[in-house]
Amino acid sequence: MARFARLANDVVKLAARHPRALLRAAGACVRTAFLRQKVLRSVEVALTYRCQAACRHCWQISLHDPASRELTMAEVERASRECVALGAANVHLTGGEPLLRDDICEIVAACGPGAVLVSMSTNGILLDRTRSLALKSAGLRMVSISIDGSTPAAHDACRGREGCFEAALAGTRYAREAGLQVFWNTIVNSLNIDGGEIRRIVELADRQGVVLTVNLPAAPDMWDPGRGPALSGEHMAAYRSLLALSNVRWEGGSNYGREGCPAGVEKVFVSPYGEVMPCVTMRLSYGNVRELPVRDIWRRMIAGPPFDRIHDRCLVAKDGKYWRRHLGPPVESGIRLL
Repeated sequence: MARFARLANDVVKLAARHPRALLRAAGACVRTAFLRQKVLRSVEVALTYRCQAACRHCWQISLHDPASRELTMAEVERASRECVALGAANVHLTGGEPLLRDDICEIVAACGPGAVLVSMSTNGILLDRTRSLALKSAGLRMVSISIDGSTPAAHDACRGREGCFEAALAGTRYAREAGLQVFWNTIVNSLNIDGGEIRRIVELADRQGVVLTVNLPAAPDMWDPGRGPALSGEHMAAYRSLLALSNVRWEGGSNYGREGCPAGVEKVFVSPYGEVMPCVTMRLSYGNVRELPVRDIWRRMIAGPPFDRIHDRCLVAKDGKYWRRHLGPPVESGIRLL
């Protein structure tokens, strides 16, 4: 019941703030539920792997290649529009830190904010009043700010940079003042469950009046067999209890179809260098937007296991060694490891 209550609340808010995106989502839900079609719901476009922080849990840091050319605004626009043509109602700009792109406002405007919901993830460091207003004017409607601790000491230690916590709170305030919808996001793990920190983060989000996205942990390098971040049964029970709270959600709770991990099926990730992956945590490139249309890449992705269906939980978070045991190095044409 908690999931349906959250979905109803999300629909009401979406209708008020983004009526055209709601119409797209409604049509996609019909195609998914009654016609049994696969419909892309969202695309995450990483604009850069550059970042001012040095987070311990960062999935992108080892993929950063200063010698590689980041996607241009025109390339982001083309890839976004191709995803929209496949049904996507949300274009989410991420990184690294997307605000390090000097052309961020132009990119937002190029993603078609009149037809879809354009959102962005940020650490908040550069989200000042002027930039918040500029982003809103360009068409951004939603911002997701990372929160890894309930205090400056806890958050900044995780981020590897002093001042991140205060910047995140200030960014929350500036974004709201500019008329942007604000979410926070964090990652649950055995340490913040056992120490009670995850509950304190939830309580802080509640006091700030923001919805908190709480996702499961995944190893920064999915091909490292020695790193299995899967939670125990007791920890999973604690995680599920969090999701029952009114201000807590997870990435798989807003699918067009059944609840579960949307990676590859309803959601894809595009790297700053154009590689199309099922998810930022799954370092499998099914093609590059500079070489192939997103439609062809996505169809290759959903043609067979494991991305031919939605799974109950994130495969990487559920089993850190899943890929080595069940998938192994991909041999299909056009699929490569990153």
